[in-house]
Amino acid sequence: MVLIDSDRDMDKAVYGAALSKICRSEPDFCRVRFWNDKRLVPESISFTEAQFKGLRAEYVFNRAGSVQEMRYACTVVSDKNQCFSH
Repeated sequence: MVLIDSDRDMDKAVYGAALSKICRSEPDFCRVRFWNDKRLVPESISFTEAQFKGLRAEYVFNRAGSVQEMRYACTVVSDKNQCFSH
């Protein structure tokens, strides 16, 4: 769970920089979710509908499943192949 600056949440480089620091020591699995509002960042793995609606991006890497995917809220990236809508 990562809080990013709301003034920079449209900048993909911000997400990439966070991922390189967080996931570099995780060779097999890494999942990172991003929010830009501190009050919406969950404290557990499950979260409320409001927290889901505030989700700005999500990254999943699973070596065993051959999965590496970065998806953004459609308000961040409008490409339907890279975004999710709430």
